[in-house]
Amino acid sequence: ADLRLVIVGAGSQAAALEGLVAARGLGSHCTLTGQRTDVADLLQAFNLFVQSSDYEGTPNAVLEAMAVETPVVATTAGGTAQLIENRVHGLLVPPGQPAALAAAMTEALDNPAAAAAWARAARQLIEHELSFDARMSTVERICEQLIESRDGTRRSTAVHA
Repeated sequence: ADLRLVIVGAGSQAAALEGLVAARGLGSHCTLTGQRTDVADLLQAFNLFVQSSDYEGTPNAVLEAMAVETPVVATTAGGTAQLIENRVHGLLVPPGQPAALAAAMTEALDNPAAAAAWARAARQLIEHELSFDARMSTVERICEQLIESRDGTRRSTAVHA
């Protein structure tokens, strides 16, 4: 297969990655972009987005990939497992298991129709449940419930007083 790996971002391992790419003669198959501000444009050009994190907070890059309908393969690190349902919105593997990550990548690339379906479902999730408006509606409902609960408590206290 004619695969090309693009690693976007900069970090403490950048020099080590550059050395590894050079030592293995992978320069024609691997591009290290460094820090980029046009990530959404890059994501749209990819057949697959892969997050291999061992540790992760809020996986903004995963959210961005989901938003532009790029199929996702990711580890369950951090909040990723709360965003993606395995085989519904993408493929998930445990962190620290490179063979499982490679197998998931191969599966997604070998099954473009399934990967496209996961990407569409992920985009729908972003639009309907994880959008700013949806999150604000949830916050409003919580606030209303708290107010009703508080008002209900006050009423019952006043009735019993």
